[in-house]
Amino acid sequence: MHATGGRDTVTASFGRRDTARHRRTAAGSLGSVRAGGGPESKVSASLPVMTLTPAERMLIGFIRQQAELERSFDRWGTVDWTYRSVYDFLLAHGQWCTPAALPSGVGPMPERHCYANARRTELAHPSLVYTEGWAVSVHAGTPFAHGWCTTAEGVAVDPTWSWSGAGGSAYFGVLFTDSALRPGLDGGGVLEDPETAFPLLRDGWPLEQPLP
Repeated sequence: MHATGGRDTVTASFGRRDTARHRRTAAGSLGSVRAGGGPESKVSASLPVMTLTPAERMLIGFIRQQAELERSFDRWGTVDWTYRSVYDFLLAHGQWCTPAALPSGVGPMPERHCYANARRTELAHPSLVYTEGWAVSVHAGTPFAHGWCTTAEGVAVDPTWSWSGAGGSAYFGVLFTDSALRPGLDGGGVLEDPETAFPLLRDGWPLEQPLP
């Protein structure tokens, strides 16, 4: 971990992890939510509606379209599941994360290993939260399943796409605060692995553990 005066430089830049967190939801509103985005999350109607960027509008349109498509298949095996697809789960628990350059103390990591990169970054900087969902790359301009970290202020820390200095233009994902829901350091993401994804879709969000 890179530190300044014994303090994590990422924490120094963005603040410490806190259980009281704000997020922009799929509807584009800024709401108060308990860390982790579990079923108890509620959006405050009194807070202002945030304007989505063109990349964010494209991304949320894609996720909603995929959710509708998955529901139209009417697979008998998932009829009684809480969420019919990963896209439904994302729409229920996801939040917007603000694109930004890498903060001091976090370096770029190899492409094609976004989930492991995000996990390693979280381990090195405990003020960050492992996040998984879909994002839009500045270079490609199309949505990709992706993993990154998020600060207490909702800023995306993306070591995978930041190698070029450009990063992503839109991030929508779920903040996984439950330590049991983490990818391996050499494999796919929580929402890509059937062993972790299927129980989430079938049974819903697990009980949240207090943050350290």
